[in-house]
This record gives sequence, structure tokens and C-alpha cells, in this order.
Amino acid sequence: AVARPLMEGSVRAREDACSCFRQMALDKDGSQVIGANQGVIGGLAACLRVGGGCGQKAAAALGNLAWRSEDQRSVIARAEGVMEGLTALASAGGEAGDGRDSA
Repeated sequence: AVARPLMEGSVRAREDACSCFRQMALDKDGSQVIGANQGVIGGLAACLRVGGGCGQKAAAALGNLAWRSEDQRSVIARAEGVMEGLTALASAGGEAGDGRDSA
């Protein structure tokens, strides 16, 4: 349920959810909530593919989460779609994806 906003709704709703998770990941308790819900990392990976501001905020959330914990770095690196999404986002100068709402 925690990850649902990352998977459903408009691009704007997903972008807002990424912003929330970006902030949560900076906090020890918040990062533990994210880590306890595997769907969040997968949802952030999906947002990377949306690109634009959504992809950038998803990348920031993943970066903050990785910064917080060695274990989370491993989980993030192994999560399906994360490395591909980050590579696409970086290759496009932060504008990967078409930014269209797919929901």
C-alpha cells in the first residue's frame, strides 16, 4: 500500500510520491519504512522510466536511500529496472522517458 502512489495515478501524483520518499529516505526511521516495503524500490524504478521531473525525483530518492545504508545500496543495485532506468536517465540528461502519463 505504501508504494501504490508510485505505480498508479498521474505523472504529477507519481512525482509527488517520489518527493515524499526522497525526504523520507533522509531520515533513519523513514528509510527503515522504505526498506521494509520492497514495493517502494520497484515503484521508484518504474518512475525512473517515466523520466523528466518524476525520474529525477525517483533517482534522488534512491540516492538518499543508498546513502543511508550499505544494505539498501545492495538491494537497490539488484532491483529490477533500477540500473537501466538510471542509465537511461543519465544518458538523456535527466529527461529519460516521454513524461506522458501511462495510468
